[in-house]
Amino acid sequence: MDRHGCLTTTFEDTMVGRFDKHHTKGGDKFMASSSQKTPNTVTSRIPPMTCSEIIHRLELLYPQMTPRDVARFGYLMLAHVGDRPVEDLRSEPFFSEVWNRVIASLNALSEQYEAACEEMQKYRTKEMTDFTAKDLQPILRTLRLQDRILDFYTGIE
Repeated sequence: MDRHGCLTTTFEDTMVGRFDKHHTKGGDKFMASSSQKTPNTVTSRIPPMTCSEIIHRLELLYPQMTPRDVARFGYLMLAHVGDRPVEDLRSEPFFSEVWNRVIASLNALSEQYEAACEEMQKYRTKEMTDFTAKDLQPILRTLRLQDRILDFYTGIE
């Protein structure tokens, strides 16, 4: 659990989640839904926002999500509010903006991760003595991708 009371997860766990996936030629993608509306919960005096409130909103919007996926996406929403206060997620436009940003980033990282895994498969059987300087480029790209994945999950942009 993090300081917001949300569960943390790994990139692999999210990749095998069951959230609004549809199969495409390039693999599974998570889909953002712009047609669904969020409840308007803005009040005159804004109390601190809780992770439970974000999770409850996600459960209302996406009842088909598993509890694990709701927790994951709730955490990702909190991690990607940027410099704005978390309370701003009560605003429907900002909630949708952050949701779409999280989904777009997750889709991009998923595609890159899949490509990196395919590229790295050829190195599984290669002997260490057979590596050349040219072989280092894909390995270094994969390491940079892993760094971006960690940044995504921690909210560092």
